[in-house]
Amino acid sequence: MKNWTKNLFSLLTIFILMSLFFNTIPSEKIRNTQEINEKPIKTNDNLIYNGYLRIYIVEPTSRWNMHDSRPYHNGFLDFAYDDTLSLEYMKPIENSITWKGDVSEDNVFVIAAIFNPHANIAYAYPPSSKPFEAYYVDASAKAYPNQIGYNTRNNDITHTVFLEEGTANWCKNCPSMADALYNISKEIEFPFYYTAMIEDLNEKANNRLRNQLNIYGFPTLYIDGGKKVMMGGNPNVSYLKSLIEESSKSDVHDIDLELSVEWIGDGELKINYNITSLEEIKEQTFEIKKIRGGKKKVRTLVENLGEIDQSNVDWKIIVKGGTLEKINHTTKGNIKDFPAGSNKLIKTRSRLFQIHGFGRIEIIIQVGSTVETTTGFVFGKYIFINN
Repeated sequence: MKNWTKNLFSLLTIFILMSLFFNTIPSEKIRNTQEINEKPIKTNDNLIYNGYLRIYIVEPTSRWNMHDSRPYHNGFLDFAYDDTLSLEYMKPIENSITWKGDVSEDNVFVIAAIFNPHANIAYAYPPSSKPFEAYYVDASAKAYPNQIGYNTRNNDITHTVFLEEGTANWCKNCPSMADALYNISKEIEFPFYYTAMIEDLNEKANNRLRNQLNIYGFPTLYIDGGKKVMMGGNPNVSYLKSLIEESSKSDVHDIDLELSVEWIGDGELKINYNITSLEEIKEQTFEIKKIRGGKKKVRTLVENLGEIDQSNVDWKIIVKGGTLEKINHTTKGNIKDFPAGSNKLIKTRSRLFQIHGFGRIEIIIQVGSTVETTTGFVFGKYIFINN
């Protein structure tokens, strides 16, 4: 009788805890891992590239100093342009922008970077913590006043890599990253451009790092918008070079980008750009259906809503949280053939949940460029989803 009463009490306790949990969580799915101030516009038109264009004003010798009192290399100053970009296949866009600020002709240059419209899950604390929605760079170009710059594309590289260095004046480990980047930029055999985003001295840099890149620690280097992320001072230079080289050879949307800058005088710049999409768009349209839990697993059905058969579609399921944030697991896979109108089941591998857990969890599922995020609860081996 005593054991029966004890078991009943345990079951009632579990029921009360679960009821309290699910009554305190909204019923709708959370679509994003964090608030993003901007998002590229998406479209069903297969010939439109809807990305994002940022034009960075940069001082080679920054007005602001690092923790060791030396000026930053390539310090970000302002955005001359920070908005969506729509490109039709093989139809060039030419435009001019005027920017004026407190700069001198011999200490300023401009970087233009084009970010892909598809969101990817990246991590500000590699390899799998502090997720954010990353929009990878497809092209970048750099120009000094009265010069022309291009996005380099050849048989060896697909595009010119762009890096954003998350840094701060108070950070004593940041100068080592700054010096490593500067030295590599002088010796490396393939082109890349970078700027120092100084979190505590520039409001727009702060917003970019905090609200869009979900920065966790300083310094953090975001390569091509988060395609690769490197955190910490005293970086391994050989490894850093390999990350840049790997990114330069990665598959990107083929874009021709030409950038020129004219010095008007008194801190005024006329920035001209010419952009052409050289590759047709074939939009992937997937629907992630109801997410389900169970014993040691999370699973869902995915439907190809498009009219085109897809192949080699990458997917991943991330489960993180629990008491003291002890649960942090990722399952990755690839759908070899995904006919139009068909459904595919994806699920975590059961071995991921051998360790018992307890508490609230976050589930992030990405299929191609489609991302769904929801919450749930883990109790021992069992996963309960808040749908």
